[in-house]
Amino acid sequence: MSPAGGIERLEKKLRAEPVSKVFLPVAEAHRKAGRVARAIEILRAGLEHNPGYTAAQVALARALLADGQTAEARRLLTGVVDLVRDNLLASRLLEEAGGPVDDAEETGGPAEAEGEAAAHDTEAGENDRTEQNEPPIHAPPAEEIGAG
Repeated sequence: MSPAGGIERLEKKLRAEPVSKVFLPVAEAHRKAGRVARAIEILRAGLEHNPGYTAAQVALARALLADGQTAEARRLLTGVVDLVRDNLLASRLLEEAGGPVDDAEETGGPAEAEGEAAAHDTEAGENDRTEQNEPPIHAPPAEEIGAG
């Protein structure tokens, strides 16, 4: 099956079950196909129904980083790492993006602008990663999501 056919099949399943967790594999398929804006849209909508789904939060942060939205990705990843200290992917992405958000950044202090500039410099090389080098986002296969 072609990648586009796989995405369409997942999109159909998402339309049939809009509040299910199938949104994660759909969004990841879009991100890997280079449709980052669509991935972000799907992830935001899915997280409205599943706000505690940390794998989806990490996927959203990864997509935001790919889209150059470093500050928002860092805030999201900081929250995930605070909740789940052993989430290695979130920790690695957060470190690559410039580290945890601190209180000065939350209030829009000067550290945010400096962090954004530094993170943007490292992002340029990070976006060149090939799909096989990316660590997986652990989500149940789409077939298992709809089976319950």
